[in-house]
Amino acid sequence: MSHKRGAFLTVISYAMAFFAMVMNAYGDTITSDSKSVVCKAPLVISTGGIYKGNWESAIPNVPAITVNTTAAVVIEDCHLRGKSHLIRALLSGTNITVKNCIVQGLNPNVLDGETGRFVSVYMPAKLVIENNTLLGTAGIYVDGAGKSNEGITIRYNKALNIEGRLSNGVGGYSSKKFLRIHFTQLNNVRATGGIEIAWNEVINEPRRSRIEDNINVYRSSGTADSPILIHDNYIQGAYPNEPLTDNFSGGGIITDGDVTTLAEATGYVRIYNNQVVSTNNYGIGIASGHHVLVWNNHVISTGKLPDGNRIASANVGLYVSVNPKSPAEIFAGNSVAKNTVGWLNAKGVSSPWWFPSCQTGMCAPNTTIIPTEAWEKAEFIAWQTKLSSTKTRVGSNLTSGQEAKR
Repeated sequence: MSHKRGAFLTVISYAMAFFAMVMNAYGDTITSDSKSVVCKAPLVISTGGIYKGNWESAIPNVPAITVNTTAAVVIEDCHLRGKSHLIRALLSGTNITVKNCIVQGLNPNVLDGETGRFVSVYMPAKLVIENNTLLGTAGIYVDGAGKSNEGITIRYNKALNIEGRLSNGVGGYSSKKFLRIHFTQLNNVRATGGIEIAWNEVINEPRRSRIEDNINVYRSSGTADSPILIHDNYIQGAYPNEPLTDNFSGGGIITDGDVTTLAEATGYVRIYNNQVVSTNNYGIGIASGHHVLVWNNHVISTGKLPDGNRIASANVGLYVSVNPKSPAEIFAGNSVAKNTVGWLNAKGVSSPWWFPSCQTGMCAPNTTIIPTEAWEKAEFIAWQTKLSSTKTRVGSNLTSGQEAKR
């Protein structure tokens, strides 16, 4: 789990019209809770191959699919839903591809029960997650505990409402209790080339989701000649359980993790061409790491909920702030430049950036704007135009009632 600096509070919001436009953009995907899809009982995969079909787990702590082999496994054209993780692999050295699936996390309906992750893997040799649609899951978790041999690719996915709230046991969610989960977290994936998180669309709604950071790089590193690439993502929304009152340390994209040695440190990360809109607390942050380059991103928030109320923990657009006790070599070579930032804090005051740990000349130039609802709307329209002009499809092309062939 992420253990980042708690000093940060929050920011965020959109406007009612913006939400309506986003909901319309999701169309059938949003309503695809897939009750019409016939799912089979949980699957345990013990041999390599291609797996197509629909699976469900109605039992908390029992994954819909468990991968128990290091042979190459492809899971595609599927519907998954469940009260636990949807795909889990506890073996080290797995080789898993998941593509063109619609997946839905269900309320475990057990007091303090946790919504399952879409994919949770330990020390994979190779992981590819592409063109999937995620509905109400707890996101993607990669526990490296060392080096991945062949890289990690998370691209072209569409996610709605990453869910970290704990169940109240009677069909709803706690107003206070939560886990710090993410759309994607890399945890202790060290010195690994070939990592790319790109062209994903992630939208979180207030009081219908609870995410910490949308993308969290925690004690994880690429290499000097093959850095971690986080680019061309559209990220909207990051809220605590109750946005009007709760403190919050989450946000958009962060490099994270206090350490004392260079080998453990986050490093060699490139964050560029992303659109980060209304992610409460912060937009993009360097809280830890070396050779982290952040450029050409749009980071925009009016700091309001759709009803116009300001969010209590709205804070700052970009930040670079490291634990002052960290050794100098594990926080060096970082740059934040050529970004467009418009950010209002909880008081409605412009708060585009905070750079107490920037080295001289490394956090400029950046462009500031005064954010408005129109700017927020324009970001989503620009994203749709970008997808269209590059002929890029995000999410699954299955429909909620489409039965995948076995």
